[in-house]
Amino acid sequence: MGTTNHGSQNITVAYYEEATSADINKRNLDVIPRGIYSGGYLTRVSDVEVQLSLFSLEIGDSDVQISSKSSATATLNADTLDSGDIDEATPFLVFRWSDVSQQNNYVEIHAIDSVSSALTNDIIIGKCVFSAGVLTGFDYTYRTFLNVQNLFLKVVTNSGLYVWIRAGKIYTDSGYIVVPEQQVGPFSAPSSPNSRIDLVYVDTDGTVSIQEGTAAVSPSAPNYNRKLVVAQVLLVNGDTSIPASSITDTRSFITSPTRLTQGQVETASAQLTSSTIEADVSGMSITITTTGGKVLINFSTVIATEDGQTATLRLQVDGVTKVTTQSRMDTTGQSYSRDSCHMHWLCTNLSAGSHTFKIRWSATGTSYMNPGSASTRVLSVLELP
Repeated sequence: MGTTNHGSQNITVAYYEEATSADINKRNLDVIPRGIYSGGYLTRVSDVEVQLSLFSLEIGDSDVQISSKSSATATLNADTLDSGDIDEATPFLVFRWSDVSQQNNYVEIHAIDSVSSALTNDIIIGKCVFSAGVLTGFDYTYRTFLNVQNLFLKVVTNSGLYVWIRAGKIYTDSGYIVVPEQQVGPFSAPSSPNSRIDLVYVDTDGTVSIQEGTAAVSPSAPNYNRKLVVAQVLLVNGDTSIPASSITDTRSFITSPTRLTQGQVETASAQLTSSTIEADVSGMSITITTTGGKVLINFSTVIATEDGQTATLRLQVDGVTKVTTQSRMDTTGQSYSRDSCHMHWLCTNLSAGSHTFKIRWSATGTSYMNPGSASTRVLSVLELP
């Protein structure tokens, strides 16, 4: 039992103290983040009426905060809203509540004209989207951001072959991007007798996408290839909806730094060729195992070619030429000309696994690579995040 009041604490409610609803509802003030914890999605009934799904939220004013949970869908129209109509003039729907001394003090729902019209403690549900007076859908980009990490980018069930992804943040080299709450889909059910595992992932620009897996009797999830995958969704033949049991949460809030593969070879030894038949450049081959994605390849050397002759160099990935460059000498009176040679290639969408990167060359006359003792040739390979 603590008998010293460290920091002038205000305990609600203290032992043997009478309490009012206002006292009890102060318990969560500035302790539990405010916002919609579950549900609260809109469905079109007509151009002037929508339904609000079951919801659970934290809301309050400057002094008191309450929890509210509905047990039935709510029909919203001009007659049932606390203010405003379901129309283009007031497309935003908000929860609003303040503490008053009366028994029936429920959370209100208002239709307002813009986000800027929302009061300080309003919780924005979403926006009704109209086209020429016709209600065409709903936009949850403006939904009040719920700063609760265990709900960040959480994928949850929805109707039909759709899922919801809760709002969250992703961090990139240029800062963080807020990903708004949104509906994702539709998914497609595979043909009999197969199942399939699809990935829900977030791109670096905040776009939420689906990567479809391969249908099989016993399917496996696709390779993540360093995507920010937030969920795996199992789809079975005949599915018309996606239950919670088919969604596997793959979010990871604490991860070890990405270990990227790299390799480099360097040599100063000279090499000669006078063959038009392409051959490997000595010492210029690297084999690494990548996790899949982007790989940057750089090569540099010095070439000396005979007057009027050409040396051709090729950068290859797994035997496929990606870059070709040539060095040619056309200066009368000189036997050889030295020329710096550089090749660079950004290899994208490289599959995960072992890959070989090498330099090959040929010449129409005699050509030297790294002539003399002052030059080197270097091949480097770096997997990018």
